[in-house]
Amino acid sequence: MLIVINVRAAAKSKYLMTAGTDFLIGILGYAIIQRIVDAHTWHEALSYATGGACGSVLAIWITKRWDKET
Repeated sequence: MLIVINVRAAAKSKYLMTAGTDFLIGILGYAIIQRIVDAHTWHEALSYATGGACGSVLAIWITKRWDKET
């Protein structure tokens, strides 16, 4: 359900909701990775999730600017 909310927020260009849901998806994904490999620190998980959220927001911003030019 979280992924559906994330995709809908991105489709409607809702920056904050996209960033928030993408951050949560990143944290959950990192928790799974952490169980498979050696334990890591909390700042690595925060960086992983924040990077994903920022990438999604940047992609929305670029797409909105691209659409205005064409």
